[in-house]
Amino acid sequence: IQVELGLALSGDLPKPSYVAIATGECMPITYGAHWLAKHFQCPSYALDVDLEDNYESLRYLVRQFEEMIDLAEKEVPGVKYDEAKHRALLEKVDQVHAYEQQIYELKRAVPCPISGKDALRMAGPELIEDPRYVEYYRLFLEEMQERVARGIGVLPEEKMRVMWLVSAPFYADPFSFLEKRGVAMPLYDAGAAGGEETPSLSDETAYGRKLTLLEFEASLLNRGWRRGT
Repeated sequence: IQVELGLALSGDLPKPSYVAIATGECMPITYGAHWLAKHFQCPSYALDVDLEDNYESLRYLVRQFEEMIDLAEKEVPGVKYDEAKHRALLEKVDQVHAYEQQIYELKRAVPCPISGKDALRMAGPELIEDPRYVEYYRLFLEEMQERVARGIGVLPEEKMRVMWLVSAPFYADPFSFLEKRGVAMPLYDAGAAGGEETPSLSDETAYGRKLTLLEFEASLLNRGWRRGT
């Protein structure tokens, strides 16, 4: 956030055409997005994400998505919501979630099959349009499966495990420090970064029926916000 705002003040960050703002577990991101919109005097829309997770909160967020899309189409030349592209991207998200769940379960194995740094380095959703995004998770899963099958651990002697439940460390390397002392850190879980089971785009059980694209998008945002709190 500091870098982003500094680049804006120095003139090195191009003026955004539109700023979409979401409530999340890291409030400086939300405040920073508001500031960017004000600094550049560009159109923006702030999503109000409910703390509840039910169909009413889902529809509340979907109505905001529709308003956000409508505003972008009116204010930004050339912008048009592409439902087919949205579906294709969410199908990739679906596949990645399936891989993540399997990776998450493999982390239970003894000896620990993953280093702390690797637990932290999972590719983020901002890379969703990269053609290698899904492949990265598939290869990661296959490596984990082989390690578990062969009983390969990352520590010479594992004495205990810890979960990393906060944002990534800056500048320091606590993982190597811990691992030298026999402490494994197989799980990084902060905000929406966990690997627990996530409803699928084709799932009909979570809300009693199959969700529309915008409803499914809302369910993902709801999940991240609630877990962050």
